[in-house]
Amino acid sequence: MESVVAVKGLNVWFGHAQVLSGVDIEFRQGELTALIGPSGSGKTTLLRAVNRMNDVFSGVRTEGEVALSVNGATVDAYGDRCDVARLRRTAGMVFQTPNVLPTSIRQNFTVPLRHVLGLKKSELDSRIEAALREVELWDEVKERLGAQAQTLSGGQQQRLCLARALSLEPSVLLLDEPTASLDFRATRRIEHLIVRLKESYPILAVSHSLGQTSRIADRAYVLNSGCVVETLDRHDLREPELLHRLAEDLF
Repeated sequence: MESVVAVKGLNVWFGHAQVLSGVDIEFRQGELTALIGPSGSGKTTLLRAVNRMNDVFSGVRTEGEVALSVNGATVDAYGDRCDVARLRRTAGMVFQTPNVLPTSIRQNFTVPLRHVLGLKKSELDSRIEAALREVELWDEVKERLGAQAQTLSGGQQQRLCLARALSLEPSVLLLDEPTASLDFRATRRIEHLIVRLKESYPILAVSHSLGQTSRIADRAYVLNSGCVVETLDRHDLREPELLHRLAEDLF
């Protein structure tokens, strides 16, 4: 299966500290690829390197290649001609803690849709409904789109953030521990949703849980001290002894 995103020889420094060293990974259409490893191993830095979100921090330096295959064309994320705003639409990101805007549910969509895509009012309602249906949230909020987004539960807020990313029509999804702040029930619902979404979007996800990775991932890269130390396929991720070894060695 062809790679949708290929990362080759990636090195990232924050100031004088090298956080990633010579990282090579890929993720593919129809698959969920997980990044796992101990805290501080570079997982989130690697995820954010795909759409250049690390650039928002001062003192960051990145070397290497991140190539995205989009609509038959290859986008070089760190090339001189890269449109970073477009790149971040192409690789939509959902963060660890739900980052809803302090406004209504509807405006959580209308603000980015107008600012980023320039959509007119007549186009907004159908786009919002479609995105909310895709994350199974429409029936829960359709009668209160004018309510503050912060009145939603944690799980609903995370699904809202996912819907907001999907409304911008990304080609790939980047998820940074999307269930870390949720309870068991909300976590399982998000997992179920992610498994369904990977049929439409290649997904790269940082996971804090080996158990979760074994349930939802098709491939996993194990990071330690900024390097990929192991690559696991579906079969590996269903092997209790291997997962037990990883838990003892790395977590």
